[in-house]
Amino acid sequence: MASMLIPLGRPATPEEAAGGVFFLCSPWSNYVHGQTLHITGGLFGGMSG
Repeated sequence: MASMLIPLGRPATPEEAAGGVFFLCSPWSNYVHGQTLHITGGLFGGMSG
C-alpha cells in the first residue's frame, strides 16, 4: 500500500532516512535556520509522477 501512496514508489531505506539527520549534523547545514525537513519520498513535498 505504501508504494501506491509514495511518489517514488517505495518506502525509504534506513540509510535514506538517516541522510537528513546526517545533513543537519554536517557543516553543509550551517546556514540552515528555521526549516522543516520532510524525508517522505515526495509524499507531502509536491512531487507528481
